Amino acid sequence: MQNKTKICMLSFTTRIILLFLAFHVIVEAIAACIMLKNRDKLNDRARKCITVFFITSAIASLVEIFLVIVNPLGPNAYRLIDTKVILCGFLIFALLMFYCVELLRPHWLNAKRIFYIMLPWLLLVVALIIGAVYGKQILVIHTIEQLGENLFQPDVFIRLLLILLFVPYAIWLFVIDFNWRHSSVSRKTTNIIVAMTIILCFTYIGSRGLQFFYAYVAHELVYVLITLFLVRLECKERLSHATCQYTTSPSKPKIVLSDNTMEHLVNALDEVISNPDVWQNPDITINDIARIVGTNRTYLQVAAKYKGYLSAMDMIHHIRIEYVCEQLRTVSSPQIQNIFYDAGYRSRTTAWRNFVNIMGCTPTEFEKTYLSTPPQKGSKIAKRLFFAVFYGNETIYFRIATCVS
Repeated sequence: MQNKTKICMLSFTTRIILLFLAFHVIVEAIAACIMLKNRDKLNDRARKCITVFFITSAIASLVEIFLVIVNPLGPNAYRLIDTKVILCGFLIFALLMFYCVELLRPHWLNAKRIFYIMLPWLLLVVALIIGAVYGKQILVIHTIEQLGENLFQPDVFIRLLLILLFVPYAIWLFVIDFNWRHSSVSRKTTNIIVAMTIILCFTYIGSRGLQFFYAYVAHELVYVLITLFLVRLECKERLSHATCQYTTSPSKPKIVLSDNTMEHLVNALDEVISNPDVWQNPDITINDIARIVGTNRTYLQVAAKYKGYLSAMDMIHHIRIEYVCEQLRTVSSPQIQNIFYDAGYRSRTTAWRNFVNIMGCTPTEFEKTYLSTPPQKGSKIAKRLFFAVFYGNETIYFRIATCVS
């Protein structure tokens, strides 16, 4: 009854904010449950960071709701640049920031680099603590006018720097070195995440720092959007397994070239694809390969089919899957996800599907079964070997035989 009375005392805008916070808690809790449900696949630090981010975001919003309901008209109800809010908010933001870094450059972060990244924030926190212990009591600010009047007070100035520090950290994510060899998602995807993170920082400053109502609304909406985007990214791109079956067969080239021209073209193509920088580049396209070889798309497809592949991209996929098989055979306790990245795949779904299409089994089945026993009569790989020999496809036969020998 007492809680109902307190809720009735809340203003209309405060009730709206509470509704947004409640919705925020529900969305973040569901996102955390989805990630925890796939906890057996949380095999990299990026997923661990984002899972903790979802959990802490839900808890922080829940605590915020509780404090407003318990003490709706207390001295903390309209406090600007509140120390606890700024510090807790930045720690939650740091999880999202490290998630972005792990997407851009997996395994780049270590304890030393994290320390240097967080050093500006740590120095400001230490300065704020020293000022609170040896100086004056931290000034409580309730209005923008009061903030302007006390702007150059040491504790106020430091707190303002702490909340503005969100912005350079977020912008830094835009300029961090991007290397396609180590990045687990495309640059376009990371740019979307980083852009939403920057918007999130500005809305946080306006809402939690300066208590603007519309900033609260914008912040909760952006927060939910980025949560949905990240859950989709993790579930559809980085956690999914494809289960396709091999249903296609090689086709003959429709364009006939002279023997000398074909030999020259095939030799040039072999030289190009022998360079790992070509097929390990996840952004490589048919036009790029044709340009490097010195021909056009049509002749490139003819050369690829002459070599026994369905197309030029099918050739690239075969080379990548051959690399994956080799790594599964030679690396102790291999991380399939990391091997996919090294082979030139950003999408686990695409890599898994291509592996099934080419090898006739999943990477897990290949690792557990086909590495311990040779292909048996009637097995999918044995059928692929027979198919290759029957049609005289020496290239595919050699690649499959190499993987399972």
